[in-house]
Amino acid sequence: MKSVFWANMSHEICTPLNAIVGFSEIIAVTENEEEKLQYLEIIQKNSNLLLQLINDILDLSRIESGKSEMHLLKVIRPEGEYWTSTDRNRVMQVLFNFLSNAIKSS
Repeated sequence: MKSVFWANMSHEICTPLNAIVGFSEIIAVTENEEEKLQYLEIIQKNSNLLLQLINDILDLSRIESGKSEMHLLKVIRPEGEYWTSTDRNRVMQVLFNFLSNAIKSS
């Protein structure tokens, strides 16, 4: 099971990394400033994706090793309320995603 996970992660890491390296090389030989800005946006987007992926892998590793500080969180939904175990970083990530999506859609 772990070997399948790491094979998938290897692919997931290589995808944004290839874009970062490839577009960095293209920027070096591109003279058009507008094109350079477009390539830079692609590099930044893929850098953020790669950073998030690495952070997620590290989070999984901490959880698996028992080094993550887990806390109980009360979740209230229309169907009722329940408790779940999570870590502070995950809660912050979910809240940030909710706020970010709300801003984008308004």
